[in-house]
Amino acid sequence: MTRLPRLCALFALLATLAGILIYVALRLFKPGELRAIARFDLFEFGLAAVTLLAVVLIGVEQGIAVAVGLAILDRVRLSARPQLHVLGRIPGTTSWAPLAADVSAAEVPGILVLLFATPLWYANAVHFRDEVIGALTRTPGTRILVLDALGMSDVDYTGSRALSHVLDDCERQHVTFGVARAGDHAHEMLQRSGLVQRIGESHFYSSVNQAVTGLTAGPASPS
Repeated sequence: MTRLPRLCALFALLATLAGILIYVALRLFKPGELRAIARFDLFEFGLAAVTLLAVVLIGVEQGIAVAVGLAILDRVRLSARPQLHVLGRIPGTTSWAPLAADVSAAEVPGILVLLFATPLWYANAVHFRDEVIGALTRTPGTRILVLDALGMSDVDYTGSRALSHVLDDCERQHVTFGVARAGDHAHEMLQRSGLVQRIGESHFYSSVNQAVTGLTAGPASPS
């Protein structure tokens, strides 16, 4: 019987401690903000909820560390499977835009223009290769493939190998390959990997329309 008051006191202490931690957590994450996050994106809400629990269970500093780690993992997850956009020409202009974003944009027969607007690295290299080869498979009769490299700020070794596989597929299908809007750093990485020599320096262009025009006017030979 003497243990009962001690247990009650212990439970009261734990309840008080839990109340303090929950109060601190709610000061960091206001209910209104949590509801707004849930409406915006359920995955981000899940990250916030895990962070909130971490703050309550293991402390504020540790909870913040968990939040930072989860945010980094979330960015890696997103960059590992970026969307590959098929571009079409806007009628009456020299501009090209993603087909999904501009209803007026239209594909040019025999020409496939793809935008990969993220660094090409080991986390997304296989995804990139499969997406490009899949796009070629879905557009039979393609004679020219232009990779719009705007946003591809870096290419690591694994990424260069994935692009090499794409070039292999283009050669098998007798598709001429060109690159548009590659930045200086990406061009340097492709130079180091030997891909600039393989693609051909003359097949690098400052705009998508220049690439399409130049490759169309040039000899229809494999890249």
